[in-house]
Amino acid sequence: MKRESDFFMKFRVLLLILTAVFLVSCASPLSEDRGDAEQVLRKILSRFELPCGVVYSDAENAEYPLTDSLIERMFSDGHGVPAFEYVTSCAVYFSRHFTEHEIVVIKICDRSHREEVMNLCRRRAEKKEDAVVYADGVYVYLICTDQNHEILKAIK
Repeated sequence: MKRESDFFMKFRVLLLILTAVFLVSCASPLSEDRGDAEQVLRKILSRFELPCGVVYSDAENAEYPLTDSLIERMFSDGHGVPAFEYVTSCAVYFSRHFTEHEIVVIKICDRSHREEVMNLCRRRAEKKEDAVVYADGVYVYLICTDQNHEILKAIK
């Protein structure tokens, strides 16, 4: 009798552990979806004091719309921007002062296209001084400010 109750107790514990492992593996990580690109960018801007600037976004209610022509000017070297077909949302902060402060947040449809989008950002970063390109999950960041390292720490 005691052996049967020990067996069932061990079986229940094993079942609970397997259920917990299954639930954890199916749930998406908390860092995976932080919202669209504009929401992520606004969180960064609210946390750091940057020069007065403008946020361009592809969101429907954006104050300054991020148009295809602006994206072409930013990322295309006359070759078009085919990697942008994997982008679900994009937002860009430009400083209004004559600094080259810029933050680009791009949300892609899945991680498999991350390298292509990062290469676009790297090409743009080469044209800037002290620009950093970073990816985390489905988000790709191009950061060019005097607070790059602090912003990267906050994102990570």
